[in-house]
Amino acid sequence: MGKCMSKLASRSVSPCMITSASIRSASATSAILASVALIIHTYINKQWLIDYFDRAHRRRKLMRLCVNCVPGRMEFAAARELASTWAETGVIDPREERLLALLAGIPEDLRQTMMEVSIKCMPSKMDLADGVALVSALAAIGIINLRDNLRIDFEKHSKHTAPVWFYQMDDEGRVKRLRIGGSMIYFDGRNDEDNFDLPSEIAHLDQLEELSVVNCRSLPIDIQHLTNLEILVFLRCDFNQQPFWQHGRVDEYGLFGVELQHVTGIGIIECECFSSRPFFTWMTTKLPRLKNVQCGCLQNSEIDSFLGRLRTTNVRFREKLRYLTIDSSKLNDRQLETLLIDVLPSFSSVNYLNLYRNKIQSCQSVVNRIHKDDGIRFVPNSIVAASFRGNPIEETIRSDRREKSAMLSLLKTFSTIINLGKFHEGDYDPDVEYALRINHAGRSIIEGETDVRCLPLSIWPFLLEKAFRNSYWIYVKESELCLPERASSRKAKRSVTGYYKLNICIDLP
Repeated sequence: MGKCMSKLASRSVSPCMITSASIRSASATSAILASVALIIHTYINKQWLIDYFDRAHRRRKLMRLCVNCVPGRMEFAAARELASTWAETGVIDPREERLLALLAGIPEDLRQTMMEVSIKCMPSKMDLADGVALVSALAAIGIINLRDNLRIDFEKHSKHTAPVWFYQMDDEGRVKRLRIGGSMIYFDGRNDEDNFDLPSEIAHLDQLEELSVVNCRSLPIDIQHLTNLEILVFLRCDFNQQPFWQHGRVDEYGLFGVELQHVTGIGIIECECFSSRPFFTWMTTKLPRLKNVQCGCLQNSEIDSFLGRLRTTNVRFREKLRYLTIDSSKLNDRQLETLLIDVLPSFSSVNYLNLYRNKIQSCQSVVNRIHKDDGIRFVPNSIVAASFRGNPIEETIRSDRREKSAMLSLLKTFSTIINLGKFHEGDYDPDVEYALRINHAGRSIIEGETDVRCLPLSIWPFLLEKAFRNSYWIYVKESELCLPERASSRKAKRSVTGYYKLNICIDLP
């Protein structure tokens, strides 16, 4: 191959001499170019794309290289290297490099069909290589059949409600968000819940920022080339089984060794992976910048496994994690105690804890543990919001004096918590609301734990303004706490409670 590249660079040998057995006649190449031009004029008729293909000397080389000269189906890395070499040596235009690398990975008998279907169906503003990559991935999974030459409704699948797959583009036509998979994929005609292997074609969507996969069982190692990928979501995926690994993917342990440096958020919803040691090894060691972890639909045993691994595993994102969600699950009182006392003290940057719709009935075990165990010298002092919305504890606080007392004690210990997941004024018990307002204004100052004489006078205007201006934060959603500018746009009633208490502190001798 190196010898062939040298000849290409010197231009002494035609590119079609790379594999003489696969060379076709010039008339066949002309026919391909003519058909491509006809497709463009007939279905697209967009000047930018017409100009793109009208550069005959470049197009001729590209089509001959892709359709005639690249043997079989090349692996992602090999195709990428080949395209890069041809671009550097001037055989093709550098702007055609992505498309060449993509087409080189498609079986020879499907390359022309792939181009025709992609150009006919994709939106006019979509990047050509992105469109081909998306169609190729859908075909590889089995969502579409290229041989049927069907029409793909891209407009329908640009909406969140679209079944099976959904995408979003930016203003330049690059795919930024993609959800792929679901209950409408059929593999054997009998079971619509079969898991699939995510194809390597996904790696050609190099501007992809958010990827959600449903009913997936493996990832291609080429996903590591998605350097813009920030959010990765797994829904109803099964990583516990030993799948049949196809060529181009790796074995069970290798799969979970792929490092994704740019991923900052991961979602694990209704998945079979919590008994998989390789999965958690990958998650805790290969996602160093992870700051948002969301788990949903977990059983008790899965929660125990998850919390246990966070306690004992060397977690690389320990200092980065800010948002932790365990929602619509069966997290109970005992597991709440483990989370607050045994797990979170090691995650000093966690600000937002979302425990929406779990089985939490009481926080008394947490309070009892704090009071009983003298060895507990540290509790998380970074938690701003801890949502208990949708849990039985909401009702027991109002009906049981002991439970309300326990919650007040909890808020006194976790003095940075200013929000428990309520949205509307009056939703909290009055005593709980008062405790939240004291936390927001600064409990350590109000209750005398901090010597006010040690605070410089210059900081008091800031403290007083904050106590009043942001006093409505006890009633905003977790997402609004993460984005204060969104919270400030809400018409929420402010309270002078914290402001008043701080003023009293100023007057103390």
